[in-house]
Amino acid sequence: MKSFTRLIFSSVSVIIFISNLSDISAQETTNIKNMVTSEKKRLLILPINYDDQDPYSIDKEVASTIANVATKLGRFEVIDRSNLKSILDEQTLHLTGIINDSMIVSIGNIAAAEEALLITVHNFSQKGVPKEDKEDEDRSFLEQVTISIIKGIFKKEKEDDPYANNIQTQLSVQVRYIEIETGKSLSSFEIDVGYTGGTRGKSRAVVMKMLKRQTIKELKTLYCLTSEVISVDNREVLLLLGEDIGVRNGTIFEIVEPDYVKTFGSRDVTLPGRRVGFVSVKDVSFEANRSVILRQWLPIQNGYKALEHTKTTQGLQINLLPSPDRYYSLGIQAHVNPFHQRDWGFELRFIQITDSFNDKDNGFGIGLFATQQFLNASKLTLRARFGLDFDVPFRKDDKNHTVNAAVLSSSVGISGEILLTENYDIIINAGYRSWGKSSKWTYSRGEGEDQETYPAVWNNDPPEVNISGFFLTIGFRIIFFHNIPVIGQNFNYKPFIQ
Repeated sequence: MKSFTRLIFSSVSVIIFISNLSDISAQETTNIKNMVTSEKKRLLILPINYDDQDPYSIDKEVASTIANVATKLGRFEVIDRSNLKSILDEQTLHLTGIINDSMIVSIGNIAAAEEALLITVHNFSQKGVPKEDKEDEDRSFLEQVTISIIKGIFKKEKEDDPYANNIQTQLSVQVRYIEIETGKSLSSFEIDVGYTGGTRGKSRAVVMKMLKRQTIKELKTLYCLTSEVISVDNREVLLLLGEDIGVRNGTIFEIVEPDYVKTFGSRDVTLPGRRVGFVSVKDVSFEANRSVILRQWLPIQNGYKALEHTKTTQGLQINLLPSPDRYYSLGIQAHVNPFHQRDWGFELRFIQITDSFNDKDNGFGIGLFATQQFLNASKLTLRARFGLDFDVPFRKDDKNHTVNAAVLSSSVGISGEILLTENYDIIINAGYRSWGKSSKWTYSRGEGEDQETYPAVWNNDPPEVNISGFFLTIGFRIIFFHNIPVIGQNFNYKPFIQ
């Protein structure tokens, strides 16, 4: 039990550390302007290098991809290079192959835009690379020579690249968000993506899809939507903003109290309002949307502000199964989508199982779980829960070998989430575990490829472990918010809020 006590202390320390990060990130989201997004932002998309004569220009494809993403988001009125050409022709102003800073202000005035995205492709490369063939390591020298000769006979005479069907594509793009009138850089981000496989066309297409996904995240953070609570009806709220500005079903808004003025001596200071909850868009019209409350720790009232939630929301939970007579476990669960109706995650845990010899066998386990919400009240959420678990207890056999058993089990039940504060929940799981029996013990000798598994040695019948039956677990969960950085990406921007 001392090991479990140490584990509890370590786990609580980790949870407290993460909760501090959560509080810091939460404070960053409350300082919003007391305004509502009223119109689309007119935005220029300008690739630094552009070749009208090359239909396969990577600069042209990257700019077109970013322009399409911005257009589909709905919050931007995009003017890209193709649309800009007709505007410039009318003004007898033509772009050269390189866009310089002196031209940007003139272009912005003509297009009636105040901001622009300057896109620079720093690197784009494609080359064939050999596929990893682990079977070659097991072939004899004669076999490898024979295979090489056969490949050479059937090789196409005019084939320039022997690895034409395994192309490695690398793309590095920098995007600068600038104020056109002053030329000041408001923010910037970089995207580095790569893919290996397929022909040149396929590999390039996959890389462009990766670029698209990352651009969506960046542009949402660049121009966050803000709305206002029009009415509150039970567990639903009516918000301004609809399809015309890019709001979609599933969009999450954070509800915040209005800013307020507090007087310190002779000085008036505007302070941000408190966060009170989160809502998810359920139905969308052209200019408004109806959202359902996901999580609420303070009352939501008319006139409160709604800020688009662009951070990643996850949960970390300490879970205790208090059944010391037969099966005891202490684990840490990760929740991937704690706000959504469907949540899932995984668990790592230490276990103690009492076997049929009445011995307590320590070990470890892993598990996967999925939940479906069917009730969302003010402070209580009920979910149907499904789990798949794999436990490995250890003990000594009658020849003093350290042996282990593999115990696979599945479970169904109900999960009750009790909201304590903005970031903290108590979770109670009750259900029934099936299978969960094993009397097959084994031990291993050797290392690596020479390792072999042997059955345990018992003078009589082997002990059985059985964890099937009803169970009740108690958990403590922390909700935290963060930005998941993408490899090669420079997060040096600040969200722009109208």
